[in-house]
Amino acid sequence: MEVTEGNKQLFDKIKETVRELNMDLPDEVISQGSSDSAYTTLAGVPTVCSLGPVGGGNHTPYEFAVVESLFERCKLLAVTVLIYNP
Repeated sequence: MEVTEGNKQLFDKIKETVRELNMDLPDEVISQGSSDSAYTTLAGVPTVCSLGPVGGGNHTPYEFAVVESLFERCKLLAVTVLIYNP
């Protein structure tokens, strides 16, 4: 996924929302992997990847998600969408 100005602005809005909701601040990580988010970025849509539930063991037989984190991540997504205005 390409780093774009739109992606940076969206991540800044997510960080602002996280602070307002008193949640843990997500880390900004640029990796060499790929995801479907690369397609939305290529289409010019501001995109941030990896905001799903907390978990581990990605793409292995031991992958897991912490179910309790799903509500918090949904709340973060909903509030960010409501206040994000590029």
